[in-house]
Amino acid sequence: MFRQIILYCLYRMEGERSANSPYYIIQGKQSIQTIQDANLFHLNRFFTIYKQLDKAVYDREILSLVEADKLKIVGQQYTLCNMTDESILQLQHEISMYHLNGGKLEQIDRIFFERLLLLIQVWTNKSVGNKQYIPIIENRPVEQWVKLVYGKTKDRVNECLDKLFMELRSLLLQVTDLGAALFVDQLTGATVIGQSKQQLVDKYNLSVADIELETLNVIHYILQHINVDLHPILYHMKQEIRGETIHSKLTHSTKQTYNLWQQGHQLEKIASIRKLKINTIYDHLVEIALYEPNFPYTQFIALDKIEEIHDVIQRTKTFKLKPIKDHVGPSITYFQIRLALTYLQKKGGDNK
Repeated sequence: MFRQIILYCLYRMEGERSANSPYYIIQGKQSIQTIQDANLFHLNRFFTIYKQLDKAVYDREILSLVEADKLKIVGQQYTLCNMTDESILQLQHEISMYHLNGGKLEQIDRIFFERLLLLIQVWTNKSVGNKQYIPIIENRPVEQWVKLVYGKTKDRVNECLDKLFMELRSLLLQVTDLGAALFVDQLTGATVIGQSKQQLVDKYNLSVADIELETLNVIHYILQHINVDLHPILYHMKQEIRGETIHSKLTHSTKQTYNLWQQGHQLEKIASIRKLKINTIYDHLVEIALYEPNFPYTQFIALDKIEEIHDVIQRTKTFKLKPIKDHVGPSITYFQIRLALTYLQKKGGDNK
């Protein structure tokens, strides 16, 4: 799975970015360039799917693609090799079967899984009267949440376990056998200890990266297919987390700019107040535009200029800023081009 995702990201970028760009998307680098690239190349579903990804692990996978004659790298540029129409269709099919949706779920997926793991451990130990065990999750907020749930359910633990078993079973039957097995193998109960990532690597002969992504793939399937009637326990778990993390996805610095902008300050004034370069404020505005559904684009760029930029993209078949700038009118700035790219992506009009 890991290799296919990297290859697909490189395919979507078509040499417009460096071979390292997929790493920043998969790892979830909080930079406006990475956030915009994820949206621009329709790779948002892979954003922050593997936050702990080590760069050395990624580099080894890139090297393996080179050695397999699937990738050629010269300097900062890369070319995909032996990508026939058939192989491209196969890659697209494989990717279409994944349930990963990092752009929408990265704020809740790991919290959901950790709460579920600890809740199952607590309930199963209570069901057999075992009070002496080491919690598998060492995360204070998760522990506090489970403690609250346990306080409300301790008198009907067996009933809750039966219901949760049926909810999970109905969902796991819909994913791959490998995904379901990996998910279940990580569960800790009163009489069984969940297997570690290294144990799973040895058992299934997969890389740590594949174990991580296959597991997350199942978690994302569950989160996207929970039904309030069929899966009430899991549904309410998800809704609680969503309510807690509904906060803006903006990076910390951008939030400060956003607050000042909402107060009516001009961009130059915001730069002065925050003691930042105006280009940094422009970066923040582009990030705000990605997430703000009612962003006032026409305050910064006229619609006819957006159309001009769109025409250039169609003619040049590129999202690179410099070539676009070279082909549009001299009055159009890089900041306006980036805003236009965001506008077109959200409107679905940025396809080359």
